[in-house]
Amino acid sequence: MVLNSAVITAFGTYRYSPLSPEEARRLLAGGFMSAVGHPEAARAASEILGVEIPVNRIEVKMEPQERAIVVRLKSRPPAGSEISVPLEAYEVGLLERLC
Repeated sequence: MVLNSAVITAFGTYRYSPLSPEEARRLLAGGFMSAVGHPEAARAASEILGVEIPVNRIEVKMEPQERAIVVRLKSRPPAGSEISVPLEAYEVGLLERLC
């Protein structure tokens, strides 16, 4: 699964760890579901990961032992801004629901 935010989708214990784009690509190689709902975020995730991340605005509820690749902005852009954000403004992480 690919997310554009490290959201806690249900009660449980989670771990969020840094991940390189290369490691993320390896994890996505077996197939994945996108839960990236914003076109700019999907474009950035695709460029960073080197894999096409489709826009797919769905609600996600992670189950225990499930994990997701997160490509998220390091900080919040100014209110109302619809400008393109540089790729350096993003980070990649692995979100795991432990239980």
